[in-house]
Amino acid sequence: MSLSSVHKKRYTKSYFIEEIQRYYQRYQRIPCAREFRWKASAIKEFGTWNHLLIQAGLNPKNKQRTKKYTRSDLIEKVQLFEQVHKKSPRAVDVPWRTTAMNEFGSWNNLLMEAGLERRKPGPTKQYNETFFIEAVQLFEKTHGEPPTAKQFRWSSTAIRRFGTWNRLIEQAGFTPRESKAQEIKGDV
Repeated sequence: MSLSSVHKKRYTKSYFIEEIQRYYQRYQRIPCAREFRWKASAIKEFGTWNHLLIQAGLNPKNKQRTKKYTRSDLIEKVQLFEQVHKKSPRAVDVPWRTTAMNEFGSWNNLLMEAGLERRKPGPTKQYNETFFIEAVQLFEKTHGEPPTAKQFRWSSTAIRRFGTWNRLIEQAGFTPRESKAQEIKGDV
């Protein structure tokens, strides 16, 4: 027996069939192959994805990408989620989010129409001048020289804040590096 065959997980036909049936029971729709990490193994075992669906007792000809929900269905679904979970759902919490956003224009429009509170985004980090200056100084302390813009995680935000990268480096108390163009010009 080769080493590679020892490490490969061997799925059985019954495993694939049970997983497809479990998915169908949960989401009330026929699954697409791309939704399963083991799709290649299943197709190898059954020949095609549709043959697997047929073995699982499903009719691939009736396959729908999304179940058709009415506006009132979608409103009821988000209200039910809120009752069960004691908070408004996020779009990522439900499998029918694309249908809902297409129908209402946005997730928040659906929540507003359902009479639910919009979920507020988490706190955003405030990047002020002091933050950038201290980050450059910390980088220099750790690496022995100030960072280049490519080495600095927040460089585009810092450049917007300071106007230029070199201005930030100067504000942090360091001498900016010469650009490649300046170095070449100086060599001539």
